[in-house]
Amino acid sequence: MQTLPLVHAALFAAILGSISSPGDAWGQVADTGNVDAVVASSLYFPGKQEQWEIVDAEEAGWEQSQLDALLDWAGERGSSSVLILWQGRILAEKHWGEGSGATSGRYQRMFVRFNDRQQAIEDVASVQKSIVSVLVGVAIHKKLLQVDDSVSKHLGVGWSKASPTQEAKIKVKHLLSMTSGLTDDLHFRAKPGTRWLYNTAAYAVVRDCLVVSSGMSVHELTRRWLMDPIGMTESKWIPRAKSITALNAFGFSSSAR
Repeated sequence: MQTLPLVHAALFAAILGSISSPGDAWGQVADTGNVDAVVASSLYFPGKQEQWEIVDAEEAGWEQSQLDALLDWAGERGSSSVLILWQGRILAEKHWGEGSGATSGRYQRMFVRFNDRQQAIEDVASVQKSIVSVLVGVAIHKKLLQVDDSVSKHLGVGWSKASPTQEAKIKVKHLLSMTSGLTDDLHFRAKPGTRWLYNTAAYAVVRDCLVVSSGMSVHELTRRWLMDPIGMTESKWIPRAKSITALNAFGFSSSAR
């Protein structure tokens, strides 16, 4: 996970995204009956207590030698863990403990601990955005929040450094899609929906909306809505060191599994 954060994030987002059924556009509700049926028939979901099933490379249409080469390549570049799923089953998995990149300052900031299998548990950085997006989906299902809600509806006036008028036009969907029009320090720069900027600080505000709309702490709602139901026993929100809290005060720690 050390030197492959984008790969890990992409895999995580793809896996989680494959079980959702968004509408045709933000704020619209689509008929997902057929989609849900297809997903249910093609994907495997391990139970909380059962052994996670493994799929043979040949069955999945992969060459085992190429998968082995990929894992070797990842290990040589300092990765601590790689987990690849195919339709929910484990296609490839390897763990290197801290990995060869463990001496880097960044890794030391992100490493949390080893689990009882000596697999690294780390602050998985922007993978947490995928976690937040799943929680937003649950909140929508529970009718606690909508993507077309003004952020100010949940947080009141003053959550950003924009004027109250500018702030009121920013919706939850703008935070999720990185189109809030805010700078990294939450000052106004552009009309919402007109300018894209990868903005971790603005995205982190979504978590605050979830906390207010649910009436629970981020720890409790994540445990109830996501971690307990699917058995994420090694995952939790953690406070970050002061040196890296400017954009986001919380990290999400997890093992690759």
